Amino acid sequence: MVRQKKGQAIPEIGDLSPVPAFSTQDNKPPLLQNSAISNANWHGDWTNTNSLQIQYTIKDTSGIDSTYLFIRNSPASDWSLFRASRFDSIKIVNYHFLTGILADGYYEFSITGKDYSHAPNSHGAGLTTAANWIVAGNKGIPDTARLKLHVDVTPPDTVSLTIRQEKDVIQISWNQPNDAGIGLQGYKILREGQVLADFSGTQTSYLDTLSKTMASLPDPDAMLLYEIQPYDSLLNLQTKAVGKTFHFWARPKLLAEPNYTAGTSNWVYWRTVGETDHYVLEWASDINFIGDMHSATPTDTSYRVQNLADREKVFYRVKQVRSDGSETNWSDVVWSIQDSDPPVLNQFQISEVDSSTFHNGWYNRPTIHLKYGFTDSAGIDSVIIWKKNLLTNRWVRLFVKNAYDSTTVVRDTLIRNLPDGDYQLFASARDHAHAPESHGGRLSILGNLYVPALSDQPLGEIKIDTKPPLPVVLAAQQTHDKIRLKWTASVDSSNGIGLAGYRILRNGELIIIASAADTAFTDAFTPPLLNDQEFHYQIQPFDSLNNIQRSGGEAAIWYRANPVMYREPVMTAGTQNQVCWKPKDGTLKYVLEIATDSSFQNQLTPLSVQDT
Repeated sequence: MVRQKKGQAIPEIGDLSPVPAFSTQDNKPPLLQNSAISNANWHGDWTNTNSLQIQYTIKDTSGIDSTYLFIRNSPASDWSLFRASRFDSIKIVNYHFLTGILADGYYEFSITGKDYSHAPNSHGAGLTTAANWIVAGNKGIPDTARLKLHVDVTPPDTVSLTIRQEKDVIQISWNQPNDAGIGLQGYKILREGQVLADFSGTQTSYLDTLSKTMASLPDPDAMLLYEIQPYDSLLNLQTKAVGKTFHFWARPKLLAEPNYTAGTSNWVYWRTVGETDHYVLEWASDINFIGDMHSATPTDTSYRVQNLADREKVFYRVKQVRSDGSETNWSDVVWSIQDSDPPVLNQFQISEVDSSTFHNGWYNRPTIHLKYGFTDSAGIDSVIIWKKNLLTNRWVRLFVKNAYDSTTVVRDTLIRNLPDGDYQLFASARDHAHAPESHGGRLSILGNLYVPALSDQPLGEIKIDTKPPLPVVLAAQQTHDKIRLKWTASVDSSNGIGLAGYRILRNGELIIIASAADTAFTDAFTPPLLNDQEFHYQIQPFDSLNNIQRSGGEAAIWYRANPVMYREPVMTAGTQNQVCWKPKDGTLKYVLEIATDSSFQNQLTPLSVQDT
């Protein structure tokens, strides 16, 4: 240190300057405190990131002038400068290097720095001027690899595919690809661009078990594109693989069967695609096709199976055989129950709608009330009520009730607007069993129906008679104080229940009911009427169902009252007596009867008298 005294000339060497000068000696390069790669996707010391961001912290009390990134490909190779950065006397530097794009391979990195110390001959031109300061700096030498890694951004090689079909399974095979980097990890299996499987390992085959039904495929006769995408442990995926298209032959599809098939035969239908030599159709009474199994080899896509047992549940399946002998797998299994029995009648009853109009099997309303019940496991499709034609002795349909579609039917039914007649009735039902030709998309009800034979006895009988007996012709005549009615005999309507009697009405009011054998009636007035008046009579014949004939049978008559005699004494003297009576207007003469008894059996000669 040199010092100069104030006011003195610049001293010679050996004298002290008035202001001391100092400098710190530094012979060490900057110190690297830490370093790391911050953006890598690591698997061990491997990464599939080829543009790295290297972060580091470097420190020096003299300040940092520059930092340097060195790189080499092996411990035996020389370091080469890869990147450099300039600073300005910063004591601590937190910074990063961007490496740019690196090729696949092994890399080691070393980071050094140059501090801000000056050359020994640096000095100022004046007391404070640093114009002659020369930065020399202590510069580190790359020796130890601070960072080590393998870069691998290349996926495994592509593979070659071999595809074959066995029934409804497609087997895919391929060669094991080479991977120059970290190594093969696994494969993605794609069909039509969709990932079927993603698995690790080194296997080189895969079984694609397609759905069991053709309907699940995009096209039953499908052209399917398969791809294999290998990937390594860094998930570098090979997406440039060339796929392979394969023609898939789907298994046949049996068309759905109805639950119940009428009769003892059944048509089975199926759909299929592609070249076919023939089919193998099997049917059995158990779903495993073990016991009581039968088969046929049709060349068409349908077959009629015959001689099936009633109430038997039959299972069906079919497979396709090509001309080269290869086969598809069995189709799905369908089934149907054979049914040749009509529904069972459980009850049948004719009930009265109104008991007051029901008499000994006859009814005077044009309506029949029936209660019936049927059962059938196939379901009831319709109920038929039959009527016996008494002229031809044949059963004809009287009434049909449709669309029940249930296994048990119990109903109250009114059959209305029936003409008069004798109804001998029978009931049967058609079940819901389908025709043998029915299949999915084309169902038709055939049904088992019992048609009554001529020998079948009616289940019930009712006779309907709504017509009254025929009207009568009435005549009325007065005798003394009585009116005598006479009428023509009535008969009931054709095939009716029969005449029961006559209602006799006077002035609209019922006065008496006469029997069916009567054709006359005397209306006696007791005591005799005193005044003349007109009466209207009507005879209404009726039958045993109270069907009343309310038209015809009418007559009107003017009733003339008898003269009123004045009272006589109990005893009259002598042999003569003068009898008097009250005169009546319009009378020309009177007839006087004289008798010795009150019944006028012992009469004397009547007298014709004009006086009163």
